[in-house]
Amino acid sequence: MAQIKSIKAIVFFCFVLVQCSFAQTKVGILAGANIITCDCSDVFNSIGTNASAFGGLTLDIPVKNRWDFNMDLLLSEKGFSLDQSNTQNYKEKGFYFDFIPSVDFKLISKLYLTAGVQLNYKFIDFRYDGRDWNKIPKGISSFKDVDYGAVLGAKLKLKKFALTARYLKGFSDVLDVIFTDQNGIPIPDLHYKNQSIQIGLAYYFKR
Repeated sequence: MAQIKSIKAIVFFCFVLVQCSFAQTKVGILAGANIITCDCSDVFNSIGTNASAFGGLTLDIPVKNRWDFNMDLLLSEKGFSLDQSNTQNYKEKGFYFDFIPSVDFKLISKLYLTAGVQLNYKFIDFRYDGRDWNKIPKGISSFKDVDYGAVLGAKLKLKKFALTARYLKGFSDVLDVIFTDQNGIPIPDLHYKNQSIQIGLAYYFKR
């Protein structure tokens, strides 16, 4: 319930900003690719890097002088794969709503530094059985429904376009399962935190 309230608060804050500076706000679409890996315990050293896509709405709101406020409301795919032979190339992926409010600071000309936070809510996920992707019933996924972290990157802003490159670092441990060794004994002190590099292109409907 607390997570849902946080999501509503972010959306409401974004709505208020748009209303207060509608004449200058740029509304557009943002799409691109994620390169996903993890900050995780050594037991997961065989986790592979995965590529996926994202897309959604983006808002760019001038604030003052060199500062802009930015809000992205995205749909993205995240997942992982275990490449060890005893895991039979285990794979799992989920689809998320990503809320990414950030601040852009103009460095030179059209180049900006961007920094912010991310709140990700997983609404559906799938597991690969060696042949097909199957939907995972609610409550037995390997990952928690909510993830959060920080965002840092750069942005090149043109008239109706913006090219973004940013690093997303998860702060929360998203594991929602207990891993055991070959004797069935739980492995202590495991952690798995999402991290990714995101490359995207935005198109704004209004200059």
